[in-house]
Amino acid sequence: MRNVSLILKQITRLLFIASFVVLSNVAYAQDPAKGEALYKSNNCGSCHKIDVRMTGPALGPTIASEPDEAYLVKWIQNNQALIAAKNPKALTIYNQFNQSQMSVFTNLSDQDVKDILGYVKAEWKKVEDAKKAAPAGATGAVADSGPSSTMVFGLIGVIVIAFLIILVLNRVIGTLERLLLQKQGLLPEDFEDDETSKPKIDRLATVRILAKNKKFVFFVVLCSVIGFGSWTWVTLWNTNVHQG
Repeated sequence: MRNVSLILKQITRLLFIASFVVLSNVAYAQDPAKGEALYKSNNCGSCHKIDVRMTGPALGPTIASEPDEAYLVKWIQNNQALIAAKNPKALTIYNQFNQSQMSVFTNLSDQDVKDILGYVKAEWKKVEDAKKAAPAGATGAVADSGPSSTMVFGLIGVIVIAFLIILVLNRVIGTLERLLLQKQGLLPEDFEDDETSKPKIDRLATVRILAKNKKFVFFVVLCSVIGFGSWTWVTLWNTNVHQG
């Protein structure tokens, strides 16, 4: 009987320990649903994407390749403290992204961060599964190659064509005015529009007249804005500003 009693005590002790371990794991299990809510409420997506590098690294492969969850929790909560402590991993990622300072999230508990990690892992698994399920030879999503050079040159072409149209219309208007003056008898019928018969043109006066023409000024400003905007757009894109 004594041996049976000892055996029962041992079994009871083992069951108690097992229950404690199970309850602990349940209490600290990652909850992707809560993690998604925290991910969005803390604006993580403004600097990170799951599978694409932005201002910060792509979270999916970064988190999946880091076995030390405790380090990830500390990094997300207060990365500046790790950098100040000269943590090798922290310094590597800090220098890799041109020493851009990541926001600290001291408001997040350890469990909050683990829930976010669970959400990221779940989303990354979806991305990986989608790649595996893609048929052989599929090109997948088209890479975001930035503004098309055809579009930029097209805008420039439109500006040039519009300017030529204005010149032609100006020529037509001049011809019509001359015909009207001839009809009214203000110009002789044999008046020839050649260089010798033309009076000297005051270039400055012409500029003043054009400057007073609201339509012409609007067109020049519009063309300048489109041209400068296109140049700025391409320049910023080529410097990878869209990736931070």
